[in-house]
Amino acid sequence: MGALGDRTAMASLRAELPLLLGAAPALARARAQLTLAEGLLATASAAQLAADPDRVLQPLEAAAALFEGLEDWRSAAAALHLAAVVCQTVRRTAQRNAVAAGFCRMSARAEACC
Repeated sequence: MGALGDRTAMASLRAELPLLLGAAPALARARAQLTLAEGLLATASAAQLAADPDRVLQPLEAAAALFEGLEDWRSAAAALHLAAVVCQTVRRTAQRNAVAAGFCRMSARAEACC
């Protein structure tokens, strides 16, 4: 898609995000949050991520919470794994450890049920 396409896609997602988060079912909200975080990671430079990691971590944690509420353990684990990687990248060790513990819980639930 290229850089221009990435920016266009992110702009479209951001424009629709308030509607999605306000009125959509929980699964759509969770997927939108995860997609937003993935898009932010794909388009952010290392310096931008280091300057404001919460911009990516907040939607990842929101997605994980929504997926957990839906008992979609694998998707919750995927969101938490990505959050742990971001925390590791920006050297937030304590937060990484907490997020990694959540990842382990979700992974164990996924293995137990499926």
